[in-house]
Amino acid sequence: MGNFDVPGFEFYDQASKRQMKYVYPDTAHWTAGWILYRNPGDGQWVTLRKATDDDIKALNRAVVVAHHGRVPDE
Repeated sequence: MGNFDVPGFEFYDQASKRQMKYVYPDTAHWTAGWILYRNPGDGQWVTLRKATDDDIKALNRAVVVAHHGRVPDE
């Protein structure tokens, strides 16, 4: 993957203990809509998987909680 600067949402995944990035789907890059992780050894971004609807829902929920201090209405 390499070190590249594509627009996305960076976050830390507690379960895997890794720095992650969700690449915005409207980005003109081949990783658009994918979740990446930062390789701890060399700092390179590596593709993990295409983001699922559940992934996107969890990320949106985390952003609302972080910014508004509450769980969003579902």
